[in-house]
Amino acid sequence: MEGWFSLQLTIEGIAPEGALLRFQRENIPVAHVEKPDKRTLRLCIERKNREKAFTILRDSCYNITAERSFGVRRLASALARRAGFFLGAAAFVLLCALSDLFVLRIDVDGTGAYYRDRVLSVLRENGVRVGCMYRGSRTAEITAQILSFEGVVFCSVEKAGSVLTVEVQTSSGVPPAAAGGLYAAQAGVVQSLTVLRGEAQVQEGDEVKKGQLLVGGKEGGFVMASARILCRFEGFFAAESEETALAQALLFVQAAGETELLSQSAVPQQGGYAVTAEYLLTVRKNMD
Repeated sequence: MEGWFSLQLTIEGIAPEGALLRFQRENIPVAHVEKPDKRTLRLCIERKNREKAFTILRDSCYNITAERSFGVRRLASALARRAGFFLGAAAFVLLCALSDLFVLRIDVDGTGAYYRDRVLSVLRENGVRVGCMYRGSRTAEITAQILSFEGVVFCSVEKAGSVLTVEVQTSSGVPPAAAGGLYAAQAGVVQSLTVLRGEAQVQEGDEVKKGQLLVGGKEGGFVMASARILCRFEGFFAAESEETALAQALLFVQAAGETELLSQSAVPQQGGYAVTAEYLLTVRKNMD
C-alpha cells in the first residue's frame, strides 16, 4: 500500500486483531500496524477506504478513538499550520538580500573624518544617499572630489552589505578652521552632550526637533562636539509575522545613523503590525 496519502486509525476493544480480519475480508489493505497494548491496535489505511472501514466497524465491539493524517498529507498539514512562520522567514531572508543593494548607513573614517559634512555633500551631488541603491558607477568622480579637499592625501569608497564607508586620510589630523554646527539628525531628547569647541545651544534633557542646532561655533567658528539623542520610531508594516515586522523596523532605525537599539515591540493589526522602537542616536561634528 502506498503510504503517501494514508490515514492512521487507533482501534480499541477486546482482541482488536479481529479488525484486521474484517479489513482483509473486505479487501482493505493495511500498513504500519502497531499494538501498543493488548486492547489497542494502531494501523494505516488508504484515505479512499476511510468510509468503508468505518462502516465495517460501526456495529462491532471495536471503537475507533482517533484518526489522523499520515505520510505526505500529514507533512503538508504541518507545513500549512506553520505557513506564517515559513513565509515570515522567507520574507526576512529576501529583505536582508535586498537591503545589501541599498545604502542604509554612511560612515566617514580616517584622520579626515572631520570632513564628514563635505563628504556627505559630495555623495549627495553624485546621487548617493541613505536609502538609495548603490551601483558604484561614480566612485572615481567621488574620490577625485574628496581628494581635492585641503590636506587630503588618500580616499577610498567601499560598500560592505548596506554600509558605505568613506575613508579619508589627511597629512595632518588637525582640521582646517571651518564654520558649521552640530545639528540633530532626528527628533528626540538629548541624553548627553560633549562640547570640545563651540557653544552649546541645548542642555541634557531638552527635547529637540530634527535639524535643530545643538552646538554652534563662536562667531561662526570651528565646532567640535557630539551628542546622544533618545529617539522613538513608530511605523506600520504589512508583514506576515512579528519577526519580519521588527526586522523591517530595525532597518529604518539603522538608517538614521550611528544608533543603539534600546527596545522594540510589535502590536498585530489588520494587515500587519504596528512597531514601536526606542533607540539612542549619536551625532558628531569633527569628532571620531
